[in-house]
Amino acid sequence: MNLSAIIFFLLVMLYNTFKDNFKRLKKRTGKMKKSCKEIKEELVMQRAKEMWLGIDTFYCATSHPERAKAIESFLKNEFFPLLKKTDNVAEFACAEGEYTLMVAPHVNKIDAFDLSERFILKAKKRMQENGITNVNFVGNGVDVTTFTISEKYDAFVCLGLFSYIPERKKADHVVEQIAGSLSKGSPLVLNDKIWKGKTRLHLKKKLGAISRSKEEYLSLFEKDFEVLKAVTLQECDQFEGFACIMVKK
Repeated sequence: MNLSAIIFFLLVMLYNTFKDNFKRLKKRTGKMKKSCKEIKEELVMQRAKEMWLGIDTFYCATSHPERAKAIESFLKNEFFPLLKKTDNVAEFACAEGEYTLMVAPHVNKIDAFDLSERFILKAKKRMQENGITNVNFVGNGVDVTTFTISEKYDAFVCLGLFSYIPERKKADHVVEQIAGSLSKGSPLVLNDKIWKGKTRLHLKKKLGAISRSKEEYLSLFEKDFEVLKAVTLQECDQFEGFACIMVKK
């Protein structure tokens, strides 16, 4: 074997070794990135829980009046016409019952859930003050990301919930539970912030949230639901207030 052949053989061996090592490094780096992403999602989820449990009051009409008006208008124009007086409805993340009590006169019964016992107590007080008797407010640490729904419902309400569930597996669990509680054609009304561009996690001292891209947001529901109506309620340079009504497939 001449010198040129030996050099060529050594270069081929060196190239194959480098290629294999690069593949292994790339695979490890990919796993590391995935792990970092999962860790950050868990931190955001924990911060979101701490944030909502630490808030004494949240009433959208007071803190964000324009947004509240837009949501109320969407419900009145698009959601309420789909409801019947015999309907039993469920709501996740009801807060102080701001929109729950708007829905109540149009249906038979509402089971409304929230993580914060403070919010639930205020919601019950508002219900009594308004003379409404067909809402069952449930709180005291109800975590919908691990919650199992045993009842069947005719409609479901989730306003702002998915902005605070960054972990895809937990979001999928919530959607699965909602879908399992509804029959074909039953409506689900949603409202969340959608990021213009790639999905973004928000992790600050007193904030934990996720702004999904519209594509990723809709992918949460595509298996079990189809979009009936979708609108942009508010818009700025970076995100939009997205509201939609979906129906169970």
